[in-house]
Amino acid sequence: MFRSLTSRRSPRRTSGGIALLAVLSMSAAGCGSAAISAEESSDEPLKIGVLLPYTGPLGLYGKPMEAALRARFELAGNEVDGRKVELVFEDEATDPAVAVSKANKLVDQDGVSAVICCATGGSSLAVGPILSERGIPQLGPIPNPAGLSEFPTAAVAAPTAADDAGELGGYASTELGYKTAVVVASDFAYGREVA
Repeated sequence: MFRSLTSRRSPRRTSGGIALLAVLSMSAAGCGSAAISAEESSDEPLKIGVLLPYTGPLGLYGKPMEAALRARFELAGNEVDGRKVELVFEDEATDPAVAVSKANKLVDQDGVSAVICCATGGSSLAVGPILSERGIPQLGPIPNPAGLSEFPTAAVAAPTAADDAGELGGYASTELGYKTAVVVASDFAYGREVA
C-alpha cells in the first residue's frame, strides 16, 4: 500500500512535480520496448503524450492540470537529461472510449514515447492495456484506481484512490472507535475504490 507523503501540498504542484519525476525515471530506465531508446537521436525532442479531460463532466480539470505540467517542465528547461521534451495534449473528454482513441492517435500519429494519463479512473483503466500491449509507459498523474498496477508499463505517481480513504477508515475505527459507517460515493471507478 502506498502512503501519501504529499497530502498537504497543492494538488497542481504535486501532480506536476511527480509527473516530471516519473517521466524522468521512465526515460532514464528506457521503460517500454517502443518507448525511449538509446537508438533515438538525442537531437530529436522526446515526445510525451498527455491525456486530460477538457470536456465532459470532469472537463474543468484539464486546463489547470495542463498549466501545472507545462509550468513544471518549464522549470526544468523543457529538458530531460539534456534532451528537449515536447508535450502533446489531447482531450480524453471524460470518456474511456475517447481516451483509447486518443491514446492510439498519440502513439501512431504523434509518435509519443510515453503517455501521462488520465485524470479519470475509467479512462486510465481503459488505456492501460492498450499502452501495455504496445510497450508504451503510462503515468497516472493523480490517485488512480489500483487496477492500473496490473499493467507492466504503468506507473502511478500518487497513492491509489483507496489509500487515503483506507487511512481515514482505519483512523475512524481504531482511534475514534466507530464500529459501523455509512458510505456514500460516486458511481464510477474512483468513487467505488474510495468506498
